Amino acid sequence: MSWTPPGDVVSVQRPPKAGASRSFWRAFRETLRGLFTTAGRLAEGPITVQYPE
Repeated sequence: MSWTPPGDVVSVQRPPKAGASRSFWRAFRETLRGLFTTAGRLAEGPITVQYPE
């Protein structure tokens, strides 16, 4: 006795999982992106706001 889905069931096609090398390059790219963002913010210099007493 096997189960057969009714006619209104939609089969979902999932893409294959990413391999180890693809995961490495994605993490490397995101790390570089974060470093470039940080370096860009450092180049702006400090901003000091004086609050009233």
